[in-house]
Amino acid sequence: GKLSVGVLADDGYLLLSSYDADKEQATVQLIQINTQKTLHEWVPDFEHLNELNILSEEHSADYVAKSNLRLLNPLPVNGRLVFNNFAGLYGMNLCGENDMFTDGSFHHSNELDHESNIWVPSVAYPNSLEKKVGPFINDSIAKISPSGKLLFEKSVAEILVENGYRGLLAASSEVDKDPIHINEIQPALTDSEFWRKGDLFLSLANLNTILLYRPSSNKILWLKTGPWMLQHDINFVDNHTISVFGNDLMYLKLFDGHNSVYFYDFKTDKVTEPYQKIMKEMKVKTFSEGRGTPLSGGDLFIEESNNGRILRVSADEVKWEYVRRIDEDTIAMSSWSRYLTPQEAAPMVEQLRSNLCKK
Repeated sequence: GKLSVGVLADDGYLLLSSYDADKEQATVQLIQINTQKTLHEWVPDFEHLNELNILSEEHSADYVAKSNLRLLNPLPVNGRLVFNNFAGLYGMNLCGENDMFTDGSFHHSNELDHESNIWVPSVAYPNSLEKKVGPFINDSIAKISPSGKLLFEKSVAEILVENGYRGLLAASSEVDKDPIHINEIQPALTDSEFWRKGDLFLSLANLNTILLYRPSSNKILWLKTGPWMLQHDINFVDNHTISVFGNDLMYLKLFDGHNSVYFYDFKTDKVTEPYQKIMKEMKVKTFSEGRGTPLSGGDLFIEESNNGRILRVSADEVKWEYVRRIDEDTIAMSSWSRYLTPQEAAPMVEQLRSNLCKK
């Protein structure tokens, strides 16, 4: 993969989760953007990871082939990377060795709260609503300590029902018994006029809905359905604005022909699409997944996950673009990579300087 134009001005890092053709498996790379150097590559032992999934066996694949196993949304936590793969939640140290594991059916995003706990979507068993409506995928929110202990879990369907939104629960298609499809939990790290530290923003893709939830009181404080459709990736823009990556799909067709990132301002109750023009021009079209992180200075970091392309854009131009090729015809799909500022990357970079893994 080569980064194109404009990278030299970018002092950030790319924490890239994708497929390494030489190693024939998914890896995570820390890439310094302005030098285009790969500072480190984590290569976990997939046989070992597969052996750990015991609890999740009855609920999800206990074995995932090496060629298919993805390291989803790696998150730096206390010197290790934490990721999931739709089964367990795993941590690996700098040498790529597994040093943390939580059994369960964890999926999609991994994010830290203000107390350094990890919030990750999960699936709750047993399903308390099953006797009313029959079986369905009972998506839940889970809070995990930095050492891997499950501290809290709550079914999203229960949250909706207990807060008077059961009508919304029934709005999704019956076909795949996946009414909610939560794909993001974004914890608030600071207090503002509109949320408190520890509140959670949830993205419920199959309901085209995002909501603000307070675990301490089990209350939905705010909820909005659309204009985003089948959305992913909620981020904080400032203390009264959030952003949402709209995949904007209906019946497997892109409603507008491309994705868009929406800004919702709590002060004005207005939705804007500041990057619509550039995303249309660059044909950003990921059907599922996708990341859109607002960066300081008004730029946006985009991962077009399905198509393996990563971009940094302003409202009217592309600053750089990155694609990891496997061969002439094949691009490595990316698995929710992160943009890290120098401050965010510093502990890892520091550790790399002093650490020599015995190989």
